Amino acid sequence: MTAADLWFRRFGQRAEATWRLICLPHAGGNAEFFRPWAGALPPSAELLAVQYPGRLDRTGDPQPASLVALAQEIAAASAALSDLPTVIFGHSLGAAIAYEVTRLLDGHQRAPAGLEVSGREAPSRTKQAALPLDDQALLAELRRLSGTDERVFAWPELLALVLATLRSDYQLEQGYRPAAGPPVRCPVLASVGHSDTDVSPVDAGAWTEFTTGRFELLVLPGDHFYLVGQRDEVIAAILRWVTGVAGVSLTPAARTWPGRDGRPPAPAPDAP
Repeated sequence: MTAADLWFRRFGQRAEATWRLICLPHAGGNAEFFRPWAGALPPSAELLAVQYPGRLDRTGDPQPASLVALAQEIAAASAALSDLPTVIFGHSLGAAIAYEVTRLLDGHQRAPAGLEVSGREAPSRTKQAALPLDDQALLAELRRLSGTDERVFAWPELLALVLATLRSDYQLEQGYRPAAGPPVRCPVLASVGHSDTDVSPVDAGAWTEFTTGRFELLVLPGDHFYLVGQRDEVIAAILRWVTGVAGVSLTPAARTWPGRDGRPPAPAPDAP
């Protein structure tokens, strides 16, 4: 198994892809969160969703010691992928990881073409408040954020796994201290829900300090999980942004044909 097979879940093959969208989920989330996005993207886009350790098919894998260590493993797996322009998207905790992955790849031959940070304040505005870690507090947090399928709450065994995963992710969050360093060089798009009580548009707008490239702020209706109800709007905004700022083409690549010359097969002769 390659590092890419371990870390990324690809929902559908895109032989005509001209660019790649790598998506990092929120605390307690998993790669399946982004499965519905794959069908909403054009054929030119290959979607890879990151599967963190400790969930679904990686239940037995240990969590890295820190958020930066997690980012290092994801960055190494990303750098080993085929050479397509890559845009990195992260939501909430995933946005912090996406930022660290981008910092690690900045200056690399395969540096990201763009970074989108969703539902996350800029590092300069990070709040070091204590996060809930006991079961009842975590359960209340899940309900407050409104990002968990209601069926999970009716399935005790599944709920226990979700709470354990969320606790582990919050421990990563509590230990995370953004390191000082130069801004990233790629364009950055920050997005946030207008009614998000955890991240304000001002907090999200401060990401402009962390790139030397172009910066844009997108505010959409909704709360912290605005991207669930606004999925099509979020994807449309990403597509506008990657073409206008990140320089990505939405035109599918030409198909490769069998044969030494790479040309399509000759048409069959007419029947006599």
